[in-house]
Amino acid sequence: CTEKSMPPQSTESSAEAAAVEAVVPLSTVTNQFIIGSFTIFVAVSNVAAYGIGVLVYIRLWGLSLLWAFNGALVAFTCQTIAQVFVGYYCDKVVTSFGRRKPFVIAGTAVKAIALFLLALPPSKEGVVLIAWFTVWLSVFLVGDAVYSNPFTSWMIESTEDDADYTRIYSIASPVGG
Repeated sequence: CTEKSMPPQSTESSAEAAAVEAVVPLSTVTNQFIIGSFTIFVAVSNVAAYGIGVLVYIRLWGLSLLWAFNGALVAFTCQTIAQVFVGYYCDKVVTSFGRRKPFVIAGTAVKAIALFLLALPPSKEGVVLIAWFTVWLSVFLVGDAVYSNPFTSWMIESTEDDADYTRIYSIASPVGG
């Protein structure tokens, strides 16, 4: 029985490995924790936004289903357009925090503010209610576009291999990530 021994590592490859570790300040565990936290927030906020739109605006405040559909159509159109621009700019913009994190943070803040204002219309009848629903659902979904595209890219870039990405994505995807 013969044993195959591994050749000794050169000092150059160990120095390169140390340099790579120095460039990445957060550990993989920290990145996975951040990704998990943001995923939970997205899941909760999306359920709340759609729940407010369907249950409260239509059932409680009497918004016509036709106007709710038209408002949602405008909002989803705004989100689709925003996704194109966010996808382009999150690849081009480089900050000291990285390419993705500022977009994730900004999108999260926009979603939180829009969700709060979506729940508090100044009038619960007429054109004001329709406009309020349309505007703040649009802002919420644009914030979701600003958040979700860079978040997905960040998640891919944070994993070490395909198996790691598949494991994280299979957990994050069902809850909104």
